[in-house]
Amino acid sequence: MPSDVLDPGADTTVRSRPSPVALVSASVLMLAAGAVHLAVVPMHLDEFVLFGVFFVVVGVVQAGLAVALVTAPSRRLFLASAMGTTALVGLWLITRTVGLPVGADPGVPEPVGVPDIVCVALEVVSLPVLLVLARRPLRARRPRPLRTPLAAAPVVLLATVAACVGAGAGLAAMPVAFSTAAPGAEPGGVAVTALRGAPGPEPVKTFTLTAAPGVVAGHPVETYNGMLPGPELRVTQGDRVRVTLLNRLPVASTLHWHGVRVPGAEDGVAGLTQDAVAPGASFTYEFVAADAGTFWYHSHQDTGTQIPAGLFGALLVEPPGGRVDEDVEQTVLLHNPADGSSAVAVNGTTARRPRRSRRSWCTPGRLPKIAAEQHARHDEQPGP
Repeated sequence: MPSDVLDPGADTTVRSRPSPVALVSASVLMLAAGAVHLAVVPMHLDEFVLFGVFFVVVGVVQAGLAVALVTAPSRRLFLASAMGTTALVGLWLITRTVGLPVGADPGVPEPVGVPDIVCVALEVVSLPVLLVLARRPLRARRPRPLRTPLAAAPVVLLATVAACVGAGAGLAAMPVAFSTAAPGAEPGGVAVTALRGAPGPEPVKTFTLTAAPGVVAGHPVETYNGMLPGPELRVTQGDRVRVTLLNRLPVASTLHWHGVRVPGAEDGVAGLTQDAVAPGASFTYEFVAADAGTFWYHSHQDTGTQIPAGLFGALLVEPPGGRVDEDVEQTVLLHNPADGSSAVAVNGTTARRPRRSRRSWCTPGRLPKIAAEQHARHDEQPGP
């Protein structure tokens, strides 16, 4: 049976030392934690200089301990490493629960991030390994050049992956926060409401959409120009589109151009690109229809209520060459009534056949559908 203790006739290079597998494991875990600490130094320097210096010291010390654990192992070193690691974990718990009396926000707990979760996990895992090394007596062992690396490989692999994740998250150039203050609060700042398109010589297509309460097929709805869906807006690619929203609703509203490339101030996202249009007020949107295709417009204020209530319509941008004569398109807009009934309205009616609309250009074989009841799911996905 194989043994770490040499037989009399075996290799005479016998040394009393701790388990090499435990040593390698503790060293790799310590080194991985140090790498994460060093990776987050830049963000902590920006937050508070002393914090950045602290993380430099901790990272360098942990890297030195990782080397010392393998090259000069001793019970005193194991105990010192375990005590220091325990102190770091305890300090982390304090910063995430009650906060520190110093720093950018004294007494305010810091948010938990990926780097610190990874780092603390590495340190917590290393603690029992260090304590076992400190408690277990030394044994006479012969070198195991193949067995030791194989036995330590799982820990090395997991620690390496964890270090890459933690350090990568710490080095990522994603801002922790950003300022939405007025432009005067920061040098060179520009208000989002100023991000409007420059005037140009394009042909202008002008529309007015009046948002107001109404009743369709016995259902209380909200309409544009008394219609559900709202009127179809048809323009040519390259036109300058100018749409004035008149709000006759008892609540605020906006217009959003779904899938259309527009300047920031024309996007209609209440609270982000503009203030919502108050009852009785108006707002004029203006943009150049840069892309041909079938799009839709809708309210972007209280979307879970206003879109099912009927505040949406189709926007068709035809190519400069005109429609494709051999194809016929019928724009079909589907939605569920806002009163919660199970009927699905097709172009504003629950009849089996939708009301007829004008023929319009469409790419061959395409029948666009715009389903308002799916808008909530759209909000959870990236896209325009």
